[in-house]
Amino acid sequence: DQASMAWRRGVPQSCQPHQLTAGGALALNELLPGFHDEVVALGGVNLDLAKHVYYFDHEGRYPNFESHLRGLGISRPFLEQCVRDRVYREGSDKISVVQDTLLDFETEDGEGSRDCSIRGVRLLNRGLMECDLYVDATGRSSILPALLGKHGLGRPEKLAVDAKIRSASRLVKIPDSFDEGWKLLVIKSLPSGTK
Repeated sequence: DQASMAWRRGVPQSCQPHQLTAGGALALNELLPGFHDEVVALGGVNLDLAKHVYYFDHEGRYPNFESHLRGLGISRPFLEQCVRDRVYREGSDKISVVQDTLLDFETEDGEGSRDCSIRGVRLLNRGLMECDLYVDATGRSSILPALLGKHGLGRPEKLAVDAKIRSASRLVKIPDSFDEGWKLLVIKSLPSGTK
């Protein structure tokens, strides 16, 4: 149920409608066979990206045609939930998912050496928990870089890529010519100074 997905802090655009491109849909289907049809059965919208989507920009409306480029109309939280559910289901004997607050981590030997291995993580509610893999999905508020520095492993270099893309959302009136042949409306950004 897409409506029940919680929005992640720091991802304000997650509540916007999204389309998964053909390349993204193919990649997920290769990693998780049958994923596309599974998501459609759960409420995702099966899209032919040239037939079912209206694209508008300052030049007008792009033509629609059958392309067989399969994508998905899906919210980001719903897509993330579908991926998580599938990975947990297929890896249930190998994966334990724990959500808790990271306080620190402990290393085996060679503290301060890049060759040291992490024995486990110290969590707020569970104490020391041994693990083979720790995934930090905290985002900008993560304390992991500071902990790496504390243990002499060096803080990771911050990498930023400015793709010079901005997005905004607005409600638009559905055109009088609306018919069921299209499922998504995309208005491309206008060049600076265009009205």
